[in-house]
Amino acid sequence: AAWQLHLGLLAKCIVAALVKQYWMDPAGKLHDLAGMASYMYAYSAYLFFDFAGYSAIAIAISHACGIRIPANFNRPYLATSIQDFWNRWHISLSTWFRDQIYMRFLLANTKAGWVKDKQLAASAGFGITFLLMGLWHGIAWHYVLYGLYHAALLSGHGYLGRALKDRPFTRGRAWTVASWFLTFNLVCFGFLLFSG
Repeated sequence: AAWQLHLGLLAKCIVAALVKQYWMDPAGKLHDLAGMASYMYAYSAYLFFDFAGYSAIAIAISHACGIRIPANFNRPYLATSIQDFWNRWHISLSTWFRDQIYMRFLLANTKAGWVKDKQLAASAGFGITFLLMGLWHGIAWHYVLYGLYHAALLSGHGYLGRALKDRPFTRGRAWTVASWFLTFNLVCFGFLLFSG
């Protein structure tokens, strides 16, 4: 618990603060495409170190008090798909939305038969779930846009996954690296939307 507390303090109070002061804030004053790209990556780095650091501190203090809380982050920027990212990022929130909104919608749809096509039903479930997740962060257009953006990414991932299933080129190292690179940049762009 002590080691995790120190890591959390390092991430939140030092690394996140340095990223904000020396990268994010200066990039936010630039008004060109390169400045926007720099801000996008800076904000993504800041958000991770600030939030993951805060979560590590909360988990460490809880463990010291005898309360076991599972990890909230699992190397999310190493994800190789948008689905993989949401299994690694803000795990407590994403798991709750998955279980309480998405899965309940799919179950209700199966019983009621609103949407017959399974992939289309999944897309509708993503739309509802991530619209609500966006609004959970606040009632603002950029949170709604962020939620709908991720719903579209997850829907696209579902359709693409079916189209590329069992293709030989999807098993190589080059595909893994390309998938990571694309996922990372799509996630960072989503955080740019989130930042407003």
